[in-house]
Amino acid sequence: MYESPSIAQSSSLPRAADPPSPLPVPLLLVAALLATLLAGGPLTAQNAADPPVPQEFDWHLEVELPTETDWGTPIQREASEQIRSWTTKPEFISPLVDYLPEGAGVVSPFDHFGQSIGQPGHLHRVDEIYGYYEALAASSDRVNLHTLGLSEEEREFRLLQIGSPENLVRLDRIKEGMNALADPRETSEAEARAWIEELPIIYTVYTGLHSPETAHPEMAMEMAYRLAVAEHPMVRRAMENVVVFLVPVTEPDGRDRMVQWYQRHGEGIYDDADNIPPAPYWGHYAGHDNNRNALQLYLRLSEEMLDLFLEWKHPISLDVHEAGDATSYHYFSTGTGPYNEYIDPITIKEWQWMANYESTALERYGMPGVFTHDFYDGWFPGYLFWITNNRNAIGRFTETWGIFSSLPNTRVREPRPEMRTREWFRPTPAYERAHWSFRNVINYQQSGMLHSFYWASTNREEILEHFWVKSKNSLERGQSEAPFAYVVPRAQERKADAAYMLNLVRKHGIEVHEASEGGQFAGVSVAAGDYVIRMDQPYRDFAHMLMDVQHYPSEGEEVAFIRGGMAWTLPLMHNVAAHPVDDSAVQALAMAEVTTAIVPEGEIRAGDGVDWFAVHPRASAMSLQARFELGDASIHVARGPVTAGGTELGPGAWLVPAAEVERDELEGWARRFGFDLHGLASSAVEGVERSPMPLPRIGFLHTWRETRDSGAVRYALDYLGVPFTMLAETELAGGGDLRDRFDVILFPEQGRNSTGKQIFEGIDDRHGPLSYTQTEEFPAHGIPNSAERITGGMGFEGLQALRDFVEDGGTFITLGSASRLPIEYSLTRNARLFEPEELIIPGSILRGEVTDPSNPLTFGYEGEIPLWHKFGPYIETVGTRTSGTPIRYAGTPDDLFMSGVVVSPGELAGRPAVVDHAMGEGHMVLFGFNPMHRYQPHGNFALVWNAIIHWDALGAP
Repeated sequence: MYESPSIAQSSSLPRAADPPSPLPVPLLLVAALLATLLAGGPLTAQNAADPPVPQEFDWHLEVELPTETDWGTPIQREASEQIRSWTTKPEFISPLVDYLPEGAGVVSPFDHFGQSIGQPGHLHRVDEIYGYYEALAASSDRVNLHTLGLSEEEREFRLLQIGSPENLVRLDRIKEGMNALADPRETSEAEARAWIEELPIIYTVYTGLHSPETAHPEMAMEMAYRLAVAEHPMVRRAMENVVVFLVPVTEPDGRDRMVQWYQRHGEGIYDDADNIPPAPYWGHYAGHDNNRNALQLYLRLSEEMLDLFLEWKHPISLDVHEAGDATSYHYFSTGTGPYNEYIDPITIKEWQWMANYESTALERYGMPGVFTHDFYDGWFPGYLFWITNNRNAIGRFTETWGIFSSLPNTRVREPRPEMRTREWFRPTPAYERAHWSFRNVINYQQSGMLHSFYWASTNREEILEHFWVKSKNSLERGQSEAPFAYVVPRAQERKADAAYMLNLVRKHGIEVHEASEGGQFAGVSVAAGDYVIRMDQPYRDFAHMLMDVQHYPSEGEEVAFIRGGMAWTLPLMHNVAAHPVDDSAVQALAMAEVTTAIVPEGEIRAGDGVDWFAVHPRASAMSLQARFELGDASIHVARGPVTAGGTELGPGAWLVPAAEVERDELEGWARRFGFDLHGLASSAVEGVERSPMPLPRIGFLHTWRETRDSGAVRYALDYLGVPFTMLAETELAGGGDLRDRFDVILFPEQGRNSTGKQIFEGIDDRHGPLSYTQTEEFPAHGIPNSAERITGGMGFEGLQALRDFVEDGGTFITLGSASRLPIEYSLTRNARLFEPEELIIPGSILRGEVTDPSNPLTFGYEGEIPLWHKFGPYIETVGTRTSGTPIRYAGTPDDLFMSGVVVSPGELAGRPAVVDHAMGEGHMVLFGFNPMHRYQPHGNFALVWNAIIHWDALGAP
């Protein structure tokens, strides 16, 4: 029997971690009833079948529920009673959402599902959510429903457009006006003023991005209904001047995964102590980092949301989230700073303007735990909502104290002490303890959002004017402030990588031009055919942000807690040449805008009758794909320099026997990858030391505990069309001889805070086996890998299987924190970890140096390499051993920084970045950083690809 705790702020009440002494059963029943009455909680008796925490509350019985609103709208009584009964206290709901209106023919969620939104223990699948929206759109002239595109697993992204009938019928006109305001080159101030007078606001809302945050896709259905009915005076006013674009399930693959996970494993959990981990995959590739993809754009959801903006140019977006103990009840984003230096100051002020209004509105209702400021910084531009911030619009998010691991059950919760202090940004703190329900989350989210729409409606003209002014400011800065352009030479060491970067820039909506003539500008040479990113365009600030070196403006304590990352400089991330131009005359150079995809152009330098072809991939991020496309041809790699037609190719050139390939196909292959193809006679190859390059069989080792970082690596392999086999940690011990199956095992980053012990242990066995298999009942599970048991980790037998694999001739490659496992568990004795005292590198680009050019890991790199680094791990070799460290960090502390921030660089300078040790017949390659972090540092990819391609020829020749 559950003894209901008091939900007041009294510190004298018993806490969940320190329960009172047990009473005899009869006395326990009396005590429970008395405590319940005193707490104002549920009045219904509990029996053996009831959950240990009440799921329905009766405070609302003392509050009259009228039959209609003050403005004459009938109220759906049963639906409203459910909403109130699932809310745990009256201060956790507002008068905007404590009832459900009758829609006069418009289908409500209660009509459609037979229950209100927010029922404890109930979640809706994607098809059920979309089914409701279809019914809503069919019954209301205020709602349009569209399909945007398909996810990685071919689920639909849907878009609702909600507004007045008058605005919905003129959406094409509204789109024209928004695009006009976004480009002041085409719109005069007078024309902009005319558009501002005419246009409503398009306000875009994303829900369901993070799959374990399950309340907001539910909330959105009820909110959409309220907007469609638009009977409340405030909502009616909002709908006069706002068209809401709602993306109801931004990650549809993950939504179904989490709903089925709850149905399979989560029912009956009412205590944080019994919490189970969320489903291992939040989406097809990325987990939490699907909200860190707005720069690299490798996920379908990011592409779809960006395309939505580029089509409509909506001036506001809101990304709805739920957080655990990092918040109190509800957060409106403003950020603490330091703010991103490339964002227009108007946007920063708009963040404060909106959040202060919204939080004040909820304070007015007496809703506790509402705050701004103290959650996030405002620096990193890769979040989903920065799609709008980066393009002169307003992007923001909210966080509500959510429901753990997608489990929509009411329970007793206690915010962290620092979340309960009274501050200027949190004047009414959260309670020390409270019953917290799924419906509470929905109430806060919906109340804040309805006020946000009202704010946008009330301030329509100012918002639209700011949108145009910010676009104009960006354009004018590009005309008056250096740099005036970035030049990306056509002649590049890594042509395919430069083309990829430029196509990414174009994908972002930034204009790229091709020079028709050459010239000299402030020391920068421009040749005909070079690519020019002009700064005199509306997205100048964003283009500058992407191409510039970042200098985080603080080295204080907050650096260690920065979210997202400090640096994202595209030329350094792709290891390609690009030059800022500080002379405005470059903008007068003859050039034409690039309107189609940029294709790398390799040169064919081979005559007839050659015996060999030589190609140097130059550490291209596409080199692994290039090797696999050549199939089983007996290709070799030159361990020393090769001279071809007067051109010396350094170590790492690929030698392809002419007799084994079709020349036409090889020439096409070289052109596509931007490789220069050289013809060689046999005499030019005879004296060259070389190693074979057999195609490797790749095992992709993953844990069930941490999957978000591995998703980016899987995507890279999928994108390149490279075959691999998923290998779960729980399969290692029983998977037979790994060497019989694989030549290479690749083990991605396991989360920056992960220790070797955590990686080894995996998910705690106390949770039970936790099956993750695809079944008829749970079709979203088992993707991309499946297991009957995902708990228990790899075990010592799994470690032994990895050791045997390497000693028998395999190559084991560990990225970032995954390198802690073989070091901490002594799979290698040639490396150890060191923990710096003051060094802080929270996501920056550092200068690495090739220290052993004879090691195949370094082939294609010369001198320095920009390396992405975020909190280690920090590796050193044992004793005086210097071999096996082909890449180190720059030896001089002042040379270590390239972009972002580095605190106390002297602790890292000169230390190993990559360690390559022979062990038995095989090799262990340990990365002290994550070279494939979120699919961003493309210039580091070839370090991993070299380890894979040259798996049986690593080390010194």
